[in-house]
Amino acid sequence: DYLTFVDSDDVIHPQFLELMINDLLISMNDIAICQLFSFEKSIIFERIDNCLVNYLSAIEACKRIYIRSENNFLFVTAWGKLYKTELFQNIRFPIDRLHEDQFVTYKLLFAANQVSLINEQLYGYRNNSTSIMNSKFSIKRYDDLDALHEAKTFFLDNREPMIANQVQTRINWTKAADSFFARENSIYNKIKKEYRRSIRKATKVLVNEW
Repeated sequence: DYLTFVDSDDVIHPQFLELMINDLLISMNDIAICQLFSFEKSIIFERIDNCLVNYLSAIEACKRIYIRSENNFLFVTAWGKLYKTELFQNIRFPIDRLHEDQFVTYKLLFAANQVSLINEQLYGYRNNSTSIMNSKFSIKRYDDLDALHEAKTFFLDNREPMIANQVQTRINWTKAADSFFARENSIYNKIKKEYRRSIRKATKVLVNEW
């Protein structure tokens, strides 16, 4: 009836499923999202007797993916959530793509009737120096931009121009930042021309966005 995802080097609170399922059963919502915490080696959990829950519309949850904030990470990742399985009836993760979360999470949130945001740190993200996000910048990182362009088209097709504009802002910033990383790692000439930005243009975007 429900699906969740846990990365192999992460941990979940012993009550992760208990609290998330209980909320979905009471609220009748389609997705529950918990708070995250980061750690390096080990963590000690304490029992949770009560937790505060806020409810978000599907549109509000989608907006939070693309707003630059400290907790937008909560909304873009596949993990840290509990989903009704029926949401995946016509949605699948892409094969052999980096940033696979970016390709599907917005579709799942958009399809939800409502989203529960649980104000407890139930998912532990391990700070790993050998993880994909900490590895050398490569051309595969541009899968992120492909996902963002698909998301922009999706929201335009579904008559959500405000979210599409937020996605475009993220696209602009990502292209600018990645252009610097691509030069540093000698792959700039290998990336798609539409993803390249001159140092002057990239700097202007990053300064304005910052």
